[in-house]
Amino acid sequence: MGSDVRRAEQVVGQLRERVAAEGLAVAFELPLYEHPCGVEVEFPNGDGFQLEVSARIERIRVMDPDDFALTVAELGDYVAARTRGRSSKDAREALFPRHSRLR
Repeated sequence: MGSDVRRAEQVVGQLRERVAAEGLAVAFELPLYEHPCGVEVEFPNGDGFQLEVSARIERIRVMDPDDFALTVAELGDYVAARTRGRSSKDAREALFPRHSRLR
């Protein structure tokens, strides 16, 4: 088993603990592929997205539908928000609110 797959298993383990602590249900399938390791995230309603996890890169690549990268902690918040039915855009905006301009 490669280092990318081992890191993906660690990340998925952390995500499982996070969503379970909040009473949420999410399915994770891995490895879809290796180097980096692909992970499928599926919600009970059939919606979902993919992750790419690398042992060499701290941030996790999220493909939902746009590509962006999150830390493991941010990803936990993102997965929880998406599991609650928020859109990808709304979940990202909750993580990174835009600062209003001073007038």
